[in-house]
Amino acid sequence: MEKPKKSGINYDTISFNDSDDNAPDTEICGYCGSETDDRIGYNEKEDLLKRACSNCGIVYVEDAAGKITIIEGEPRDWQDYLEKHLVLPFDAKVFEDDSDPFNPFDKPGPVVVDDIVSVEKVEFDDDMYGIIVKVKKGRKKHTSNCAI
Repeated sequence: MEKPKKSGINYDTISFNDSDDNAPDTEICGYCGSETDDRIGYNEKEDLLKRACSNCGIVYVEDAAGKITIIEGEPRDWQDYLEKHLVLPFDAKVFEDDSDPFNPFDKPGPVVVDDIVSVEKVEFDDDMYGIIVKVKKGRKKHTSNCAI
């Protein structure tokens, strides 16, 4: 997902008091993916939904196409945040891998479901794959994406 940016539109002049019975009060945050996203209001004329996220701290507007514009707060630098708040290394259980169990030619990788690995380092935040970490399984080190 492309990182949302602050826009030049003045959202203070737009009323978000219309009712939208189709939009749930809480949902997954369009930026950080947490389930703590709270609905603030809706503008029927512009088809804009205003939400706040108690996890990453942003207030944003989402248009009908799903484009997100941050209007308050700053996007969290997840790599920096996790490096400051996690105690590394820690053990983790793998709950998903890339292999396709229905494809006989798809061989499982070095890290598979139910493996216990040691998360050694946060590498970077990737828009497509999420947080990329260095893990250690036994004596071998691997790079993997993870959900924390």
